[in-house]
Amino acid sequence: MTIEEFRHSLSDSQLTIQLRTWGHPQGEPVLCLHGWLDNVGSYQPLSELGSQTHRFLAMDFLGHGRSHHLQGRFGYDLFTHCQTLYQLTRDLGIEQFHLVGHSMGGIVACLFAGAFSKRLKTLTMIESVGPVAKDEDGLASRFQKRVEARDVWLNRPTRSFAGLDEAAEKWAKVSGLGLDHARMIVSHHLLESPDGSYSWGYDPLLQLPSLYAFNEDQVKSFLSSVACPVLSIRADGGVFSHYHKKMEQRLSYFKDVTAVQMEGGHHLHMEMPDRIKSLLEEHLTRA
Repeated sequence: MTIEEFRHSLSDSQLTIQLRTWGHPQGEPVLCLHGWLDNVGSYQPLSELGSQTHRFLAMDFLGHGRSHHLQGRFGYDLFTHCQTLYQLTRDLGIEQFHLVGHSMGGIVACLFAGAFSKRLKTLTMIESVGPVAKDEDGLASRFQKRVEARDVWLNRPTRSFAGLDEAAEKWAKVSGLGLDHARMIVSHHLLESPDGSYSWGYDPLLQLPSLYAFNEDQVKSFLSSVACPVLSIRADGGVFSHYHKKMEQRLSYFKDVTAVQMEGGHHLHMEMPDRIKSLLEEHLTRA
């Protein structure tokens, strides 16, 4: 069973999206969304296991991996990523599908599933349960910080590396990933310079502070609008390990949810792909 990569130019903007596909060519489509500053490389361990029943497609969000950047515009947000997913599925003629999201990808998946509930067969969230909520408005302050930060990030010196190993070591140290898993993500990020050195290929504007914030009622509105079966997978050592009460509150918003907690870290779909594949295969049959 082969793993293939291809590029697609979005019909509404001509921006190019990088995709990786594996599994049964005629199977029901399963769209896989990665986390912030990750890319399709985070699904490599899962893709290597293949699928006899479904066609998996993992996409690099705009600004990530090998997808196009927004060319120095004001930056990225969850709405941008939702719009990209919407346009991509329309372009590819995918009307109904399963959606899997890790971390930020899970947030995008939640918002999309709430807004377009009739198009989703199932939703799977890995280490994610909707957007961050803030009680206070603070929009003026966030706007100021984002405008000022944009200038800083656009003019920040480019970090260079001698090769893949040096970059992977840096990524592993920051992310907490093992070196092999860090290499899977980094190899999809790096750009080679004429002098033989390497630099990050993701858009630095991805690191701008968030402009928009949801309040809890808005989050509840999205999550309670999800009509399909939901699978929530979270790790004992993940980013939500100290927010048990908040996680339970969020899960209560869904109409039909199965929650699984297991050993591992934030990238548990890379650490334990066999276990994740087993949970996914069972969940995908619930559509």
